[in-house]
Amino acid sequence: MNNEEKKMESENVKEKTPTSDEEHLSDDSEEAIKELKENLRRLKNAQTSALSNITRKRNELANLMSDENTVHLVKTALEQFDELCTTYQNAHTEHCEAIKD
Repeated sequence: MNNEEKKMESENVKEKTPTSDEEHLSDDSEEAIKELKENLRRLKNAQTSALSNITRKRNELANLMSDENTVHLVKTALEQFDELCTTYQNAHTEHCEAIKD
């Protein structure tokens, strides 16, 4: 390598070396990205859990509906099912909004 090539390489290294301010911004950005990913993971897990609860209650309702003597239990289970559906809708909306942001 001649002197001019070494000088150009040295300048390139200087350009690529971040300053302490740039490093700080990079660390902040990485931390913000980590927090965002963690929040999205938490929201997705909440949505998945809510959907699992709906499935469990739907299966319970199907079993209750097979017996004529459980009408009062079916009514109660349907109310719970409606609540679970609302919970899922809220979790889904929160997750979608977080993705959009």
